[in-house]
Amino acid sequence: MQSPQLDFLSNQHVLPVIGASNDTTWLSALYEHNKEYIDSKSIQMSVIIPYYKRPTTLEQTLNSVLRNEYDLSLIEVIIVDDGSPAHLRPDISFYVARGLDIKYIWQPDEGYRVSAARNAGIQAAKYDNIIILDCDLAVQTKFFKAHSNVLKISTNVISIGLRDSYGVTHEMQTSEFLEKDPSLIGCFKKEDWRLTSSIKEYKGIEHSDSCWRLCSGGNIAFHKSIISKIGLFSEEFNFWGGEDLEWAYRAHKHGIYFHINYEAKAYHYDCRDDEYQVDRQLDEAKKEYLLKDLVPPYHSRESTEGRIPYVSVFITSYNKANFITKAIESVALATNYRHEIVIVDDGSTDETENKVRAIKPAPLQEIVFIKNNHFGVEKTYSTCLSFCRGEFIAQLDADDELLPNSIDQLISQISGQPIDIAYGKYCRFINEETASELPTHSWTYPRCDRYLSIYKGMYTHPLRVFKRRTLQRTGGLRHIGLEAAVDFSLYSQLLMIAYGVFVDTDTYRYRQTTDSISNSQLKSQDLATKLVIIDNVRRTIKSHNFIVEEVSHKTFEIKIGFEDACLYLEHLGIEDPLLAHNLSVLFQKYPLQYIYRPFALDILNDSSFLR
Repeated sequence: MQSPQLDFLSNQHVLPVIGASNDTTWLSALYEHNKEYIDSKSIQMSVIIPYYKRPTTLEQTLNSVLRNEYDLSLIEVIIVDDGSPAHLRPDISFYVARGLDIKYIWQPDEGYRVSAARNAGIQAAKYDNIIILDCDLAVQTKFFKAHSNVLKISTNVISIGLRDSYGVTHEMQTSEFLEKDPSLIGCFKKEDWRLTSSIKEYKGIEHSDSCWRLCSGGNIAFHKSIISKIGLFSEEFNFWGGEDLEWAYRAHKHGIYFHINYEAKAYHYDCRDDEYQVDRQLDEAKKEYLLKDLVPPYHSRESTEGRIPYVSVFITSYNKANFITKAIESVALATNYRHEIVIVDDGSTDETENKVRAIKPAPLQEIVFIKNNHFGVEKTYSTCLSFCRGEFIAQLDADDELLPNSIDQLISQISGQPIDIAYGKYCRFINEETASELPTHSWTYPRCDRYLSIYKGMYTHPLRVFKRRTLQRTGGLRHIGLEAAVDFSLYSQLLMIAYGVFVDTDTYRYRQTTDSISNSQLKSQDLATKLVIIDNVRRTIKSHNFIVEEVSHKTFEIKIGFEDACLYLEHLGIEDPLLAHNLSVLFQKYPLQYIYRPFALDILNDSSFLR
């Protein structure tokens, strides 16, 4: 049997990132190219409707559900009543008689608890695909189909439906919602607020880092596995508003995509005069305080006190008691944002723990210290990263120091941009115990080249800052049995699915010591580098038809099949093998059609963006 012909891997084989930032162009394009196949698939969905003392309004919504074109045998409806008295509880017998799979859950009236109601519905749902729908939203006939088309493609996307507002007229009857499209009933008042104040005003916001701000909990759909990743709605919000924004921010940090689903449209109707009216201003101050506490970017509160950090600085340490105090003290000067320092000690036998616990946190700072047994560098890195809660993550070695304002300088280059990793220049110190000598600038590569950084070696230098969502999209730091080169493993893994940028500024002071891994474990470093490169090729070359050869010290030559290209898709959450294959084939042929057009133009005009 003749061996397949191989070609030398070069930067021409490295395809652009698909799904950078919150770009969901691939989702719509994949549907258009596979419409017949996707439409032929059926999925079951659980529709959760929180309710409180609005029987007529709920009747309108349920009647609109009965008109839907979707196969209603695949739908279950769960009404969760937030404590209505007996005479205002809904009568669902009509819908049961019509064959609708409908359930009713009642919880005690202990205040405004829409989060608890949604959570109860999610936990009671028998299907993996969830739609959350407010009780005052009537849906159009293609509503379920529109949400299902997104959920059929990806389990890592939240489908955000839209809602226009309508007024109730005195002549309106709930029976009309069995006969007409909701858009033909009542009187139109205004378009969805996201269309008028965000999407039309800020072009491209739906593909940007800010799309999570458009996630309103009254009309969304998602796979239940997202709940296992980020958790349920926070029940601290026991008043109107804020709970969906906080939940969406957690999803954003976890790498979930948000897709504005223009076809999944609903119509909001004012509740009748004799029904329950929500006082949205009653606990406005409480809502504002809790959002500031849990969502740092809310009204730009990143530099104020709060429970959730905006930035996480992670430090792994093993017998670095002589240096770790200076490392920690340098963090407060490196950022003005609220932040946490997460330190995982890999079983040190020196005074590291006592030194850390003696440090008083600076303003806007929290110090988290975890003492482990001696598990080794790879597991220690992984543990440390798993504790990081910030939207941005920075790495600091226990014997190094950050330069003033360095973290904030790097964040400024990637915040709000389709770029997830930034790195700067660093200075090297030869002195063993102090940093008193004048620094010497170390070699840096002045462009973030994805080809070199994934397939050749470490080209991203300290300081490095990246978005937490990118780490989550990769599934967390991989474990491939490394004793060294874990930083190369981490940043090459991130660059498979994201873009990076080099920032031409001093950010970091690197202390070169005799016991560092790069100096004391040269053979381990070389072997680990090769292991990482092999795993990178295995993850991005789908045919697995490749050869990796070391042609000189830490210099590798990679050969792949003539038809192969370097592409990574696992972060998109496409579980259907046929759809994943089709996307891979189509993206290799027409890559720029699957990328938001302004991003694609940037790639065409600047090759450094592509690489």
